[in-house]
Amino acid sequence: LYPNPASNFVTLKSTSEIILVSLFDINGRLIRQYKNPGSTEFSFNGLPNPGLYVIQVQTNAGTEFKKLLIQN
Repeated sequence: LYPNPASNFVTLKSTSEIILVSLFDINGRLIRQYKNPGSTEFSFNGLPNPGLYVIQVQTNAGTEFKKLLIQN
């Protein structure tokens, strides 16, 4: 996951196929979701507020959670 902190987009690297990417705010509310994205670059333009988010990446090998700091 890079860059982190990010402003507009992040790039995910995975040796497995990415099935689902979910972005949650710090209170656990789902903000964005990408199903079978077919890309490793994800835009976070238009988020309600900068701050700390949690990104969930689900691949065919499992699920991983990462903290992501969004800046303006």
